[in-house]
Amino acid sequence: MGGTRDGDKRATARESQLGGGEFVGRSDMGVSIPSPRIYGERVRVRGRHERDVIRSRPVRSSQPWRTHRARVLRSEPISAEAKLWSKVRDRRLVGLKFVRQAAIGPYFVDFLCREPKVVVEVDGGTHGRDAEIAGDAARTADLERLGYRVFRVSNRDVYDNVERVLDALIAFVENGE
Repeated sequence: MGGTRDGDKRATARESQLGGGEFVGRSDMGVSIPSPRIYGERVRVRGRHERDVIRSRPVRSSQPWRTHRARVLRSEPISAEAKLWSKVRDRRLVGLKFVRQAAIGPYFVDFLCREPKVVVEVDGGTHGRDAEIAGDAARTADLERLGYRVFRVSNRDVYDNVERVLDALIAFVENGE
């Protein structure tokens, strides 16, 4: 029982010639058949027909800095954003799908509902100065130029009466008001 078969020795020798790799199985002659993955071929997986086609361009753009920045922003939400997020996540608000800290153009928006193209911005205490108000207006104009509607709410409104904010958000999404 302790000996090896000749086929095993040949498989090991063939594996070392190819630089290692996966081996699918054995032919009738006892020789291992190398996986097509070694040669860069596509392997068809049952039920994955759309992946059999090699795409000419990636599905998502390769901008790792944007992805990283969005992750950092999601990991440290302010408490008003966290409170609102707990109410709108997982399609809890009339079945609408919201995402947090989504990248749109050069901006990262607090919440985005992609289907009706609605952006929700939670403005903190620093948004009361003239410079911040002008910056918010420019940002809103840019987002509207891209086809998004912007719903702005203050931290205080979220803290005081989140249900009223949600009702206003539903009306904004459904009626554009």
